[in-house]
Order: sequence, then C-alpha cells, then structure tokens
Amino acid sequence: MIIALLCQLILLPAICFGLVLLFQLPPILAVGMMMLAASPGGTTANLYSHLFRGDVALNISLTAVNSVIAVVTLPIITNLAIAYFNPFDDQLGLQWSKALEVFAIVLLPVALGMIVRHFWANFAKAMDKPVRIASIIILIVVIAGAVASNWIC
Repeated sequence: MIIALLCQLILLPAICFGLVLLFQLPPILAVGMMMLAASPGGTTANLYSHLFRGDVALNISLTAVNSVIAVVTLPIITNLAIAYFNPFDDQLGLQWSKALEVFAIVLLPVALGMIVRHFWANFAKAMDKPVRIASIIILIVVIAGAVASNWIC
C-alpha cells in the first residue's frame, strides 16, 4: 500500500510534469494535466477492481487513504502548477470547498458499502451479482453519455 501511495502521490505527478515540459503543452493544459495526475483514484477504479475480481479491499483502502491525503496534496500541486505555468492573468487557485466536496463524493459511497457489508453480510453477498451487473450498465451509460456529450459539442 505504501509503494502504491508513493507512486500515485510522487511518481505520477513527477512523470506528468516531465511529460508536460517535454511536449511543451500550453499552460492551461499543463495545469489540467497536473491536476489529473494529482487526483486520487475514484470509485471507477474500485468498480474495475470489483468487476475483474481484483483485490477490492486493497483498492478501496488505497482510494480511501489517497482521498484523505489528496485533500491536502491536490490543492498544493494545483497551486504549484498554476504558479509555475501561470496560465491566467490573475491569481486563481483550487477552492478548498471543492476539494472537500470531492472527498465526500468518493468516501461516502465506500463507507456506506463497508457498513452494509459489516452489518448485513448475507445481504451484501446476495447482492454481489446484481450490483456487478448494475455497475457494468451504469459504467456503459456514463461512458456513452460522455462520448455523446463530446460528440455533439
């Protein structure tokens, strides 16, 4: 878990920074890339781990810990990228309220799932297959919606 966290928190942003410099991206894209590299994995990563029978407990643990850490690291990396690449004329930074909002969106569903599994283990086990099927359908709908919205624009 420590190795995975170090890779996501240090190595990934460092590689991204190198690629941004190598390909000489425009400042606004450079900041966006740095934000993406600094963002924690989310529920989609947990979903893929679940669908392909990976180590879901490890994945959820990484998501939870990284989401807590990202409340601090994401604004720091974003503000450093904004300061370095200077894509805006005025001062602009990541809002802490938005960081907390993302934190809640990622951790609340995980916490709810852990509570259900702890207190109603038989129900959680019985719902494994229906939830897996629903997850695939929701994922397909989200991907189709994203593609359709970008296709139309």
